[in-house]
Amino acid sequence: MFFCTFSSKKNILKSHESTVQNAVLNDSARCSFSGKEKDPETGYHYFGARYYNSDLSLWLSVDPMSDKYPSLSPYNYCAWNPLKLVDPDGATPRIYVETKGVGHAFVSVIVKGEMIVYTYGRYLGGDKNKSSFNTTDPTGKGVLIKLTGYDAKKYITHEVEDMKASAFEFDDASDERVMQFYDDLFSSGTKLSHEDALKYDSNPNKYGSSDDARVVDQYSLFTNNCVTTSTKGIKNGGANVDFTNEFRLPDVSDAIKSDIVSPKGLKSYLNQQSKYNPNINKIKATDDIIGAN
Repeated sequence: MFFCTFSSKKNILKSHESTVQNAVLNDSARCSFSGKEKDPETGYHYFGARYYNSDLSLWLSVDPMSDKYPSLSPYNYCAWNPLKLVDPDGATPRIYVETKGVGHAFVSVIVKGEMIVYTYGRYLGGDKNKSSFNTTDPTGKGVLIKLTGYDAKKYITHEVEDMKASAFEFDDASDERVMQFYDDLFSSGTKLSHEDALKYDSNPNKYGSSDDARVVDQYSLFTNNCVTTSTKGIKNGGANVDFTNEFRLPDVSDAIKSDIVSPKGLKSYLNQQSKYNPNINKIKATDDIIGAN
């Protein structure tokens, strides 16, 4: 049992009083609660997915993923465990990687409570399988597909459950900046040809519609593919990671860096980085992989 002496109580009270005074003196600071910026228009702290009223110690809306955790209050923060868990943006950009066959990689974000998937490849008519599954040609039209809401969740569920994809979160990247990168790329592209659009929309396994696809560049299996497009988005979102491997040649002192271009190489790299880089987290539970993002 712990006993608190009168002397220690005085010290505790003084410490608490000092903390309160400091909080009052620094009330004008824009960033205070959990380092989050206060919105000057509303006076609330913005976490990306929802607002927090620090005066009342209340969230002003429910967690957008609360339906996945019915045992927790939809107004909770970090499963009631903020000492061990953090939620830096209310949502976090993710890369999903699967390595069946030639493999695939894609990115998801949550912005204003809506899930968005960006997946790039040499899609022939938009079938959910990669076009490189069906041809040995290493080049072709580079197609970016943007899926939202139900279509995004359906795609992630397929990749995780059927293709056994792994998911990695990047705590130092911004969902909004990642979204902006891909939306700019999407806007710069051209719609599918009439023939490809018909093929896309008639496919029973399609995700979304032909309106969700844009030809954005020339695909190259070795230099511009799903992996390089996914890592570009995460880096543009602010993640401090280079996505390169180093190797040394005999009798050469300087290490040679090479960009990661294969799903297997990316998965191996992220598995290692998640052990040492505090901003990269591997999501282990299937429900978390599908539900939290």
